[in-house]
Amino acid sequence: MRRELQKKEFAILQNQTKAMLSAKKAALGDMASGMAHEINSPIQAIQLSAERLTRKMEKGTLTEKDVVSLSKIASSIRRVSGIINSLSKISRSSHNEDFQHCQVAVFITDAADLVEEKCKVNGIDFSVEYLEETDKVVINCQRLHLSQVIVNLLNNACDAVSESEEKWIRIEVSQSGKQVMIRVIDSGPGIPAKIRERVFDPMFTTKEIGKGTGLGLSISQTIIRGHGGVIRVDAHCPNTCFILTLDKEHNND
Repeated sequence: MRRELQKKEFAILQNQTKAMLSAKKAALGDMASGMAHEINSPIQAIQLSAERLTRKMEKGTLTEKDVVSLSKIASSIRRVSGIINSLSKISRSSHNEDFQHCQVAVFITDAADLVEEKCKVNGIDFSVEYLEETDKVVINCQRLHLSQVIVNLLNNACDAVSESEEKWIRIEVSQSGKQVMIRVIDSGPGIPAKIRERVFDPMFTTKEIGKGTGLGLSISQTIIRGHGGVIRVDAHCPNTCFILTLDKEHNND
């Protein structure tokens, strides 16, 4: 009897692992798509500027303005490098990632860098606001896991408001005592009460077939709970708002 129970528990664990890997693969697909948009713009700027400067150099007509263009090329290259670096950090296997002290602004920036261009392409105003100098706050966390949570929330927000008349997404970071609160808010009308409690259920999604696994928020909740924190929908906000509450000094033992 006990052996049968162990077999069932093992089978459940295997299915959960497969589901999480499937969700991570889908999330990486979203991130890769966002990265393509992010990288395409600066690369086009680099190409056009380089071709123009090459022609002027061949004619011997380079000016001081062209030197400024070279500076812009260097800046664009640094941006591409930063985007690739962010994706590399988030997409690598982080299953056994250690808890380390990390500034809140670092993992939020990792995530924001991957979604910023997706917002631009869809005409969405995106901003991050650190209240009470929370950009300097350090917490004990798994940086890559928390970046994945933020990316998931931002991608969901982008998809939700991309067809809206008013389009904006805002991250607000605040603190109270020993806790940090991260709010991901978008211009949507909020989540209906009848499905509010179900959004964190595995396989639950309001997206069209093929556009969502229904596992993103469930996995995000697992990650946040693993940090001793809470993720919830703010029912009092007039817009759609998810709140992450994390302890600054989480004991992961």
